[in-house]
Amino acid sequence: MKIYTTYIFDLDGTLTDTTSVWLDIFRDCLNKFSVAVPDDKVLSQHTHDWRQMLELGLPESKLESFVELAHQLAKERLPESPFHDGAREVLERLKAIGKRAAIFSTMDRPIFELTMRHRGLYSLCDVAVAGTDVSHRKPAPDGILKALTDLGVPQKEYKNAVYLGDKDTDIQ
Repeated sequence: MKIYTTYIFDLDGTLTDTTSVWLDIFRDCLNKFSVAVPDDKVLSQHTHDWRQMLELGLPESKLESFVELAHQLAKERLPESPFHDGAREVLERLKAIGKRAAIFSTMDRPIFELTMRHRGLYSLCDVAVAGTDVSHRKPAPDGILKALTDLGVPQKEYKNAVYLGDKDTDIQ
């Protein structure tokens, strides 16, 4: 069995149960801007970059307002999202046995901060990376590489690190 020394977790959808919250936020925002809301499967494929809303019919001139509304709703709703069963305990156990742990999310920093603080996650991880902390969001590896660098993991030890996520873009 492979023994890892470094664990990097996605936040929303992996540690916290936010999938339905995010879909509701995007639905509410699209409705506000009179854009036809696709089914959940299609909508979930357009949630890693704000500009993906343009592909769903949001006019580019409305993108900034859309993002502002989404941020407002996310700040209100996401911090209350519960942990998945056992998620907090896994982080506590990794800390107790001296493993390196990071949290990386595509969330924008202001939303990420609220959730991390509200859930007490800074005390359970060594490094926290938000989507806006890197040049390219998932599926680009920038966030994972930043987490490894910030953790001080030498490149030759990357093979002893694991990333845990919940979406196809996490695998990519």
